[in-house]
Amino acid sequence: MIQERVRTGPKYIFGYHPHGIIAMGVTGGFTMEGAGISNFLPGIRCFVSTLINQFRLPFYRDYLMSLGVTSVTKQNLKAILKQDYSVLIVVGGAEESLYSRPGLNSIVLNRRKGFIKLALEMCGSSDHPITESADDDISLVPVYGFGENNIYDVYYTNGEPTNENDGYLRRFLKFLQLWLKRRSGFTLPVVISRGLFNYDFGFLPFRRPINVVFGRPIPVKRLFGRKPGDAVTDKEVLYYHKLYVQNLIALFEENKEKYLAKWDKSLNIVE
Repeated sequence: MIQERVRTGPKYIFGYHPHGIIAMGVTGGFTMEGAGISNFLPGIRCFVSTLINQFRLPFYRDYLMSLGVTSVTKQNLKAILKQDYSVLIVVGGAEESLYSRPGLNSIVLNRRKGFIKLALEMCGSSDHPITESADDDISLVPVYGFGENNIYDVYYTNGEPTNENDGYLRRFLKFLQLWLKRRSGFTLPVVISRGLFNYDFGFLPFRRPINVVFGRPIPVKRLFGRKPGDAVTDKEVLYYHKLYVQNLIALFEENKEKYLAKWDKSLNIVE
């Protein structure tokens, strides 16, 4: 007998900040149960999303899929949300990884509005009968990983050069990183990390804590006379984007005393 799946609540679009070098807070907290996410959000199935390019590598693709990782393409995310599942998006993307450095909390958010539009487009959209009000069908949730930028030491190409030769090197590396991002969608920050049995060289992150904190859900419903299925307006997107930014800042301010290291700086939305 096939048992009908019942809805456990609204769908969620989790926005994770900051990207860091490899978004280790997402890997450990969401895909590997390091934070006990299934107990924290019982009944909520969440798919972590990443660049589609990563699914073109044999074996690595299968590894990602075994963790419940999926492509961050709009078409794919819509299909998942329509089945009443939730998704997690690392909002800042590869560009934000270039701002990763121990002590910094710099994020790219002002120009990131696609996930807001996605929530509005999926409002009231489901493959299953909606018993609750469509106004409460989908929610945005800001998530912040305190310490995400601290697990790798970085040669920071966005910083001020210390001498003339250093300036040439920074400009060359920054050009190379941006060129790689334009060509492939991802980039390669220059990291200094540890090995399996040493702390001098390697690719493993340093043993430094990441505290993943969830903000308050922001229920999304259509505004200004628009109904589910209508074209999304810029006015709606700007309204929810502003609300999301306010909630993210509030989340950071409420938890910084508890989770920020003494050398960490305040939240800075750079772009």
